Amino acid sequence: MTHPTQPLEEVDGILRYKKNAIVRFLLDTSQYSLNALWKMDFSDEDWRQFYQLIGYSKSGYDEIRK
Repeated sequence: MTHPTQPLEEVDGILRYKKNAIVRFLLDTSQYSLNALWKMDFSDEDWRQFYQLIGYSKSGYDEIRK
């Protein structure tokens, strides 16, 4: 993988990737929903990095893209 792995942190007893505040803000204020982005042609590697940057849980991340 060419993208770095985000550090993990515990939030309310759930192990999550440390979210990037800028990326989270852009997602939350964008005209594009996560479902709309999903329909676009991004690489699996970019999706894995994106999920980390938005603070996805480690267990949820492990279930995605198997």
